Amino acid sequence: MDEMNKLRRLLDERGIKWRDDSANFGELTIIRTKFRNKHGQPCSVIYGEHVSIGWFVDMLESMPPVHDYSDTDGVEGYLTADEIMQEWF
Repeated sequence: MDEMNKLRRLLDERGIKWRDDSANFGELTIIRTKFRNKHGQPCSVIYGEHVSIGWFVDMLESMPPVHDYSDTDGVEGYLTADEIMQEWF
């Protein structure tokens, strides 16, 4: 969860509007931050135990992918807040 908090702090510091779209499904909680990147694309970054790619090492998952991977299903995991900010802002 530290990386998600850092992402939100970095977005705030740069004056980028974002919204908390987190959801709780009983014992399962998904922390989600939505915003638009520098290309105007809607972005969704999540962290959820047993759900997101890389959660067990406190890393984030993003849709669309931060890096241009043509062979993905539109999702990229194992991301840090710094990587997301570096590529999109």
